[in-house]
Amino acid sequence: MIKTRAGSLKVYCEKYRPRLALRTSLLPYERNEEAHIVNIPLYMLFALSAELDGE
Repeated sequence: MIKTRAGSLKVYCEKYRPRLALRTSLLPYERNEEAHIVNIPLYMLFALSAELDGE
């Protein structure tokens, strides 16, 4: 099991309130609308531009 402890990402999001925060990791794709965080698995980096375009 892979766990992420993105403490710095959480602090950054709380301080600067970005519209969307992107995280790349080995975890599966997940879009958390409440936290405004999108987890993109490394094997799906080709989808990064689509996320940035809002698709």
